[in-house]
Parts: sequence; structure tokens; C-alpha cells
Amino acid sequence: MSEEISWKGKCKKFDTKEDVSEIVDALNNGENIKKVILGGNTYSVEAVESIAEALKGLDQIEVLDCNDMFTTRKKDSVPVAIGLMKDAIEDKANFREMDLSDNAVGAPGTKAVIDLLERNNFKNLNLNNCGIGPSGVQVISDKVNNEACENIGLSCLKVGRNRLQEEGGIILGTLLGKLENLEEFHVHGNSIKPKGMVAICESMKNLKKLKILNFNDNSFKEEGTDALVALLPSLSDTLEHLDLGDCLLDNEGCVKIINELSKHDFTNLKHLDLSYNEMESETAVLLANFIENKSNLLNLELNGNLINNDSFEAIKSKIISLGFDPEEVIGDMSDNEFEEFDEEDDINDLIDQTDNISI
Repeated sequence: MSEEISWKGKCKKFDTKEDVSEIVDALNNGENIKKVILGGNTYSVEAVESIAEALKGLDQIEVLDCNDMFTTRKKDSVPVAIGLMKDAIEDKANFREMDLSDNAVGAPGTKAVIDLLERNNFKNLNLNNCGIGPSGVQVISDKVNNEACENIGLSCLKVGRNRLQEEGGIILGTLLGKLENLEEFHVHGNSIKPKGMVAICESMKNLKKLKILNFNDNSFKEEGTDALVALLPSLSDTLEHLDLGDCLLDNEGCVKIINELSKHDFTNLKHLDLSYNEMESETAVLLANFIENKSNLLNLELNGNLINNDSFEAIKSKIISLGFDPEEVIGDMSDNEFEEFDEEDDINDLIDQTDNISI
């Protein structure tokens, strides 16, 4: 029998216990179920209560996917429903991942689920687009910094698109350093200003397992860039994915980051995003020199910059020398703003225009 039970994306509205009877029967009758996917539907508290009761019987459960489960539901009902599911699975020895993304979780919903961090086997908490704000991050910080919460096993924390802003970034700085097993951190799309990014970067200097950092769509500027540059040496042996797209680095910031990357191995780097940061052509040549021995590089995002054809060709040449197809490695470049000045073409266009002038 399948180890996965899924009702993903059926776009159904479950209001009563009777409405979820099919789901409950499948959970009660399944064997060795390890993953349950409920997202893409909307559930009332009554419906969730019935499902939670069935979840209690799944001794082998590892993953509970609750993405987009509460559309149209009252805001105060969401934490109650989340708490019911958390209570049902928190004592399961193998439970390691909960996805609550795209729900109106807020700070109360964060509080309802946060006790999972006390379990060393719990590894992955997805709170992307949950409206948790700074107050929700404070809930996480309070838990992580509680003396009773030791040996935290969390390896992946996703808090992207949560309107954290500068305050939330500063609060993140109070907790990330305590997550010694953290391998993956996503904080994209939060409009965090430089002071918040400084707090985040400084808090991660002693984390030895970081592989994935997604900072996309936050504001580094000079202050935040300098903090990131100071962080990079500690990541040289582990980092695989670095997303700095749309981070207001500007060209000087890109130079600083590429120069620091070039001082260290970063042999495991697979993904690098420097898109929409006003990188200029000379800086792109520095990047080309950096990637020439990065044999694991699978994706390079450079769109929305100011890179001329010669510099772009230099990058493509280095990728070819690594044995890869540039078209597969380099992302879309449709927003690259620099256009080569072709004198011959411009003269011909001028001649065509003057030929059409009547006197």
C-alpha cells in the first residue's frame, strides 16, 4: 500500500465531520502511512478535529503537508485547527516536517505549532506566506531561547513573504545562532532593511551546516553587504545555494561579494542568484573568473543587470569549459538592461531615416 495519502488541490470545502469521512477512513485503514497531504482545500475546525483524531493512529507519520488549508475560514479558527493537528502528531517518533505555508497562521498559529521545536527529530518547519510578522518571529525566538528547549534538531526554517521588515530581521538575529543544525534558511520577500540583514548575518557565523540561504527581495545595501561578506568565509565548505536576487546590492556590493567568494573554495556551490542588483560588465568578468572551477554549478541567475555581450560571453565560455550547456545553467536574461552600441548598425539606421525625409 502507498505510504502517502493525498487530497492535494481538490479545491473542496470541508465543513463537517461527515464531509471528511473519506479522508478519515483512508487514514484509519492505511498501513505505514508516512506522508499526509491535505492542502489545496479548505477545512473547518470541526473537519480538522475529525482528521486529527485519525492522525493519532499514524505511528509512522513523518510529514504533514497543510499548505493552503484555510481559505475563507475565520482568522481565529486557524490557530485552533493547527493546534489540533500538532497535538495529534507531536508524540510520533519519526515526525520531522510540517508545511503550513500559504495560510493565515499569524503569531497565534505560530504559537500553536512551536512546541514541535522541542523534539530533536523535528527537522523542517515551513511558514512561508503565513502573515506571522515580527510578533510571530518573536514567538519562535522565545521558544528557541527557552532553557527548556535544548538540542533543537531543526534543519530547515522557511519564513519567506511574512512582512517581517527590519524589526522581524532583528528578532531573527536573536534566534538563528541557536539553531546549530540549520542547513536551510529562507527569508525571501520580507522587505527587511539593512539593520535587519546585519542581525541575521551576524547571528549565523557559528552555524557549520548551512547549505541553502535564500535572501531574495530584501535590502542589503552597503551595511548589509559588509555583514554578508563577513559571513561568507564560514560557509565555504558547505554552501550549495545562495539567492541574493533583488537585494539592492548595487554594483559595488556585487564586487565585494564576488571578491570574497573568490577567496575561498565554495566547491559545493550549485545555485547562485545575483539578479536585479545593477551588476555591471566588469563585475560580470570577475564572476566569470570565480565560476571557472565550480564544477557543481547548475544554475546562475543574472537577469536584470547591466551586463554587455562580451562579459556575458565570458561567463558562457567558463560554463562551457565546465562541460555544461549555458542555456541550461543561465536563467532568463530578458531584463538585462545593457545594450551594446553597434556603430555600423546605428549609421545604417540614420541613413535609412534621412532617405525618408522629404524637403
